[in-house]
Amino acid sequence: MFLRRFSYSIVTRGIVAIINLIVLIISSRYLGVETRGEISLLILNIANVQMISEVFTGYALVHFIPRFSLKKIMLYGLLWVLAVVVLGSGVLYYLGYLIQGYEKEFLLGCLMVLLNTFCMVIVLGKENIRLYNWLSVLQPLILLLVLSFNIFVEKRVVLSSYFDALFYSFGITLFINIFTIWQYLKKDEKSAFGLSNILSNGFLSQWSNWMHLLSNRFSYYVLSGVGLNWLGIYSTATSLIESVFVVYGGISTVVLSYVSNEDDENRAKEMSVHSAMGSFVVTLMALIVLLVIPESWIVWILGEGFKGIKMPMMILSFGVLMISYSAIFSHYFSGTGVLKYNAVSNTVACLFTILFSHLFIQKWDLGGAALVAGLSYAIEAVLVSYFFARHSDLKIKKMWRWDSFYKIRGIMSKIFI
Repeated sequence: MFLRRFSYSIVTRGIVAIINLIVLIISSRYLGVETRGEISLLILNIANVQMISEVFTGYALVHFIPRFSLKKIMLYGLLWVLAVVVLGSGVLYYLGYLIQGYEKEFLLGCLMVLLNTFCMVIVLGKENIRLYNWLSVLQPLILLLVLSFNIFVEKRVVLSSYFDALFYSFGITLFINIFTIWQYLKKDEKSAFGLSNILSNGFLSQWSNWMHLLSNRFSYYVLSGVGLNWLGIYSTATSLIESVFVVYGGISTVVLSYVSNEDDENRAKEMSVHSAMGSFVVTLMALIVLLVIPESWIVWILGEGFKGIKMPMMILSFGVLMISYSAIFSHYFSGTGVLKYNAVSNTVACLFTILFSHLFIQKWDLGGAALVAGLSYAIEAVLVSYFFARHSDLKIKKMWRWDSFYKIRGIMSKIFI
């Protein structure tokens, strides 16, 4: 059963990645580089508000869903989401980060995304993995279909086409989620509830995630002030090079589950070390394949406005490779409940980005944005790896084991058989 769920999750992740790549290509080629920059800014703004929302409604809540009253979780969760969306949108509007003329659309879209994520967490907490995976694919698939219809049938090559696709995709999945959760609420008989427990458990986890997000994405705000066409090129380059994160995403899922349920601490550490090396090597191979693709091919697919996209991809690749290694240790700390190391590492990396983004971009344009993000990723990776070595009482050289493929195969067989 565990192997089946693992396989379904990996397949789902792969399908979603492919759909998102097609959305990226279509929106870049037919909406243009400037509109692609606006879409990237929209997604980043929603992600920032979502990070605050998920202090309560994020995946840390899964632990409490079987233990607390679902009715109270829903009530407080809805109030929390509404408050965060209103306040978050107000702050972004005051800072001038919202797309002009689309403030109302952002408010509605953000609300739908956050509510849908909240519902997905509840579905996952109820161990309805099949529905969770199905909806994870359905949402981007609907977005792709509606966006394609707007562009190719209605010939609407404007930003509102993407907003329409966003509303339809999240609206349909939200409706299905609400219908499902309503069935759970009718059977809910628990009365226990601890708001402070949920918030304290979610804060440190979300702080770490938010800092990781801003380590690369803060440059988006700086670039948006310079020109949306620059942001369009850089954000697309980031999406393409970070597509290799599918590798560590799949491996880390197994590590997190294994570490959370393994009583032998030494075996959990060994699993993490070998998994990190496996992630590093496979990601390296994926990066080589991606980087040998000529820029002319990429420009032919995305459009002439994306000339120069290869350079930021190459600069970012080193930081991406390091993250693919250290992310396994981050999931080890999450699985063992030691979240402080992730929070410290990600905060230091984020501060570096905030402090140097303007300087690097002013001096080296797109290359500067990629350089500051790549260095930020490297700082985060080095710190997480250092904390893991110190926590595990390991020497750095013992964390680079080239026999990892043989070792991890044996460990996996013991997990799944």
